Amino acid sequence: MPRFSLLQLLMGTALLAILLVLIQTDGCETRYAMIETLSFSSDDSRILVTKLTARNAQTPMKHYKTNVARTISWLDSTSGIHRGQIHQDFKLGNSGPAFRHWKIGRTSVIRFPGDNRIVFSAFGGGDITFGADLATPRIIHLAQPATNLAVSKSGRFLSASGMYHLTVLDTSKNEFVLETSTGERPFLGALLMAFNADESRLVTVGDSYAHVWDTITGKQITTFATDSTFLPDSIAIMPDNSLIVCGKSVIKRYDLSGKLLETIDGHGGITCVLSNDGNNLVVSDGNSVTVWDANGGSIKRTQPILGAVSLAVSSNDELLAIGDYDGHVALYRLSNGDKLWLANPPGRHRWPWTIPAVALSAWCWIAYRFSRRTNPDSNVKMKDNTTDASK
Repeated sequence: MPRFSLLQLLMGTALLAILLVLIQTDGCETRYAMIETLSFSSDDSRILVTKLTARNAQTPMKHYKTNVARTISWLDSTSGIHRGQIHQDFKLGNSGPAFRHWKIGRTSVIRFPGDNRIVFSAFGGGDITFGADLATPRIIHLAQPATNLAVSKSGRFLSASGMYHLTVLDTSKNEFVLETSTGERPFLGALLMAFNADESRLVTVGDSYAHVWDTITGKQITTFATDSTFLPDSIAIMPDNSLIVCGKSVIKRYDLSGKLLETIDGHGGITCVLSNDGNNLVVSDGNSVTVWDANGGSIKRTQPILGAVSLAVSSNDELLAIGDYDGHVALYRLSNGDKLWLANPPGRHRWPWTIPAVALSAWCWIAYRFSRRTNPDSNVKMKDNTTDASK
């Protein structure tokens, strides 16, 4: 059996560590980034950004992700410069299909109207952290994990939905007005939700049904079937209380009794947002962003913007923020589509192998110094042997 010196064992270990680091670091796999949510501050001076990051774990036969992270931060709306990090979550290791963490159309972070308080659900679903940017945030415990959030126009009502559960909190009284099981399992992993303008109604949409709730009493008013031929990706409530349901290739409009008012084929959307004055509906289908006249139903403008997965309109309805599936945020003028800036908000791509890589470098240096110390005259002996042979 071969015997190795201490130096050979050290160098062999270092070589093995190098190979492991090269295999496990993110340079060998694909990085993923996506802007989950965008929201302007009350004075429109900043933009709240939620950025998701991950990498492909290359699990055979399955498209898993690993080292999934969520970073909540502010951007300056004038320049796009980073203005501070609020919170960061990090799930180390293989996170499976990562549907609990990574899904277009879900909102896990919101900004309250008026006072800029930041509220978020636990990363991947769970309780709600209220006032995350304050010195002493408050944890709101829920009966079921929430993965999607929505807030009414004044901030009085906060709704949270999970796989089978819906909760509505009256923030003015600090009490739940609605806690119920929905019986639906939408592909999003949570119900889509939207409040109407006067906050008297909450509409939730699952795979095939829309539910209308009274936010004061917490009672369900009506339930009606939506088109079962497409999955709803985003919803919005118009000023006239009609419901917009956006799918991949179609947009449908209903009144709150369930009557189909309008169908727009060929202009679907994976996400949509209504301007604060109710005059513009902005829709992204992943390849382009379209601004609709919310009153007349005509198209005002269509721009070829790839990968727009999150949208936000400023409170003065002058600016449109767009987040894409590459983790970038761009700011446009809503009126004419002029692009003002493009920014790359901070995320977390610092994988845990960074520390072993540094330790490995130090280990190699120590091994080299150790070899020099244990054989200080190796070069001299070799030179002498060469001289003797020549004689």
